[in-house]
Amino acid sequence: MRFGTVAEWQYRAMSAGDFDEAQRAMDSCMAQFGERNRETLDAMSRLAKVHISRGDLASARSLQERVFATRREILGPEDPSTIWAANDFANTLQKLGELDLANSIQLENLALVERIYGRDDEEVMVLRQNLASIRYEVGDLAGCAELQEQMVASLGRVHGNIDLRTVQAVANLAYTKQRQGDYLGAIPLQLRSIRDHIRLRLRRSTA
Repeated sequence: MRFGTVAEWQYRAMSAGDFDEAQRAMDSCMAQFGERNRETLDAMSRLAKVHISRGDLASARSLQERVFATRREILGPEDPSTIWAANDFANTLQKLGELDLANSIQLENLALVERIYGRDDEEVMVLRQNLASIRYEVGDLAGCAELQEQMVASLGRVHGNIDLRTVQAVANLAYTKQRQGDYLGAIPLQLRSIRDHIRLRLRRSTA
């Protein structure tokens, strides 16, 4: 059986909302290739997304943990598929309230990716935002704000200040500063966000 066939089989089942068929597709791939196979791991990742869409986070967690551990062992932590397996696993852990483990995995993941690709890489910014979300939920507002400040700086360098992504990042940082009780830090950021949003709308209206 070719992997493309398994992928199409699973995608069709997922589109139709047929969980049992999506499970059978993964089981078929597992029986033919074994679990320590890239194609099977991809099928397991897709099935985990089905579990998440059904609200079964515990089953998704189990699959994602196996995928992450196996990819890390076989491909190493720097492989892109391992990086995103770590991110998916951390996101599910966060939803389950396992915040310490989620924070540990995402922190290590971000440090690794930032070292390889640089601080302004788009994927680095996604991981940084995800870690900031975990820090916020843990109650580490200072840690969250530090990451958000890095986000504002990176987005400004890559996309400029008059960009919706940068404007939203500034607004998020302002909100975190406000929650910290740092109103002197929050007010200038709020004003900047409003000003740059107006400039963005004016730019679009005259384009």
